[in-house]
Amino acid sequence: MVIVVPLLAVAAVLSWLDGYAAEAAFRPVTEEATAAECRELYTELDSHLTAEPELRFAARDGYYQARVYVSEPDNWMAVCRNDPPGAQYLGTAMEPGAKDRIQLFGAEDTVMKSNLVVGRVPTGTTTIRARLASGRIVTGSHDGDVFVIWTVDDSVQGAQLTATTADGSVIAAATAPAEF
Repeated sequence: MVIVVPLLAVAAVLSWLDGYAAEAAFRPVTEEATAAECRELYTELDSHLTAEPELRFAARDGYYQARVYVSEPDNWMAVCRNDPPGAQYLGTAMEPGAKDRIQLFGAEDTVMKSNLVVGRVPTGTTTIRARLASGRIVTGSHDGDVFVIWTVDDSVQGAQLTATTADGSVIAAATAPAEF
């Protein structure tokens, strides 16, 4: 009995500490911490850039964040996803394209490696949506021309993208890659 009680007390403390550590690992990271980690990644991985990428927008899904940066002088888009284990970074060239259609950037890489679709929407777009292969509809984030479609718990492979105006009229459609 003398040995069992201290062992139970130690086990209870260790169990509590383990639970606390697991809970702490899945707390949302702050905007400031995410911004700093993303800045570090694009500085390290995209040293060829002549201008610092500007944050165009940030999307959040529970504990997860996706931040989209653009360096217009370099025609470069950087997407930084921050999940509880840490940040993932993807940079892609923004090739010129027709202004009347949805244009995807780094399509295969972004869809297959980062589970997101990024690009430009046509002028006049108020909403960009994706019908996922699962049937779920996800509304993307955009800031006028640059967009991201992203979900943490479903695949964007083969998603049917639709850009609409304020009255709901479809002005463009596209399909995300379904395989590499």
